[in-house]
Amino acid sequence: MVKLAYKTTNLIRKDLFDRMQTLPLRYFDSKTHGEIMSRFTNDVDNVQMMLE
Repeated sequence: MVKLAYKTTNLIRKDLFDRMQTLPLRYFDSKTHGEIMSRFTNDVDNVQMMLE
């Protein structure tokens, strides 16, 4: 089950990274670096904890 959780979270992280690459620059200008990273990190960690 743990292996499945890690594979799933890795796919989610890859999808998030791919999505970040398509966002316009004004999105990054309107948000702080910490806010963006915190949101992605916390959300993925919560999903991972739920799957384990």
